[in-house]
Amino acid sequence: MSALTYTIDNLLVGKYYRSRSRKIEGIIQEAETHDAWYGSEYQAYRVRVRPQFGDNPKSWGKDFYAIVAVKVGS
Repeated sequence: MSALTYTIDNLLVGKYYRSRSRKIEGIIQEAETHDAWYGSEYQAYRVRVRPQFGDNPKSWGKDFYAIVAVKVGS
């Protein structure tokens, strides 16, 4: 019997991202660890996000990058 293993990188891909301060949003296309510091219980990830503006994929803009913090400690 094999267990499914997941990485945080893989779990972030396909998730919805929204920045309240930058007022942009979209779907995460890729994620990789980043060396930003958010505290001992958090890991930073640099994500590439494909913006979404309505339901028309042709209206999507250029991908953008963001840094997100994921809690990994208890």
